[in-house]
Amino acid sequence: MVKMVIGEVQTQTEQIKAFGKTYSQALESVSSATQGILLVVGMSGQGMDSIKNYISSTYPALCKAVILHSEATVQANEQYLEGYTS
Repeated sequence: MVKMVIGEVQTQTEQIKAFGKTYSQALESVSSATQGILLVVGMSGQGMDSIKNYISSTYPALCKAVILHSEATVQANEQYLEGYTS
């Protein structure tokens, strides 16, 4: 049996939620910024096209994966606390 101080765990859960929200917002900004790179005028050529293709296919997917992981971490922590207190 695990013994814990419920108040501390609830505080940690709220901190994890806040961190996850901030982190997700930052990653959304990164994902949006990568879209701006695709619209850069005056930068062309095979090298720039390769960079644009790499960034447009990799960064949004990577950001989304990290956001989903953050959400899953918050959800798992909440479920753990609920399971313990019920």
